[in-house]
Amino acid sequence: MPLSEDVILVMAGYLVGRGTTNPWWTFVVCYPCVLAGDVLLYEGGRRLSTWKWAKKHLKRVFTPARRRFSERFFARWGVLAVAIARQVIGLRSPVFVFAGVARMPRVEFILTDTLAGLVAVPLFMVLGYFIARGVERLGKNLHWVELGLLGAALLGGAVYVGIRALLEHLRLRRAAQAHRKRR
Repeated sequence: MPLSEDVILVMAGYLVGRGTTNPWWTFVVCYPCVLAGDVLLYEGGRRLSTWKWAKKHLKRVFTPARRRFSERFFARWGVLAVAIARQVIGLRSPVFVFAGVARMPRVEFILTDTLAGLVAVPLFMVLGYFIARGVERLGKNLHWVELGLLGAALLGGAVYVGIRALLEHLRLRRAAQAHRKRR
């Protein structure tokens, strides 16, 4: 899907909060899918560094000096970099691709991502759960919100009609004055 996994996890938590799905089965379905997406990003990064067409484009961004830096970086901080990136929206994808390009050991990447996912996946699902509970509370008081919106719409419509009538009155008055002056 062209949606961030975080949005999908929040929606899954929302469904749990509404009582539509079972929390354990939702986690059992979501967690492996999230990990599979992360491994695809990592493997895509590994493949990028071996494809001829990609090498030409990567050389501009991923110079030999940057490649040496990234290999040293992931050799030293790889586990921590992956664990932190797993928790940060927007940082995850580039770091996982970069880990693949830098040839971080596959088993190390998968283990780190698996353990870090045990924090991030439930966290986003719990966020969705609490959003669902908040919407439920809002629903109980929804009639007041609806009445307020209806009142605002009626007031806005009355103001619009009043302004239009006033403008039409002024236009007719000016037309009548202009007609009198011509006589």
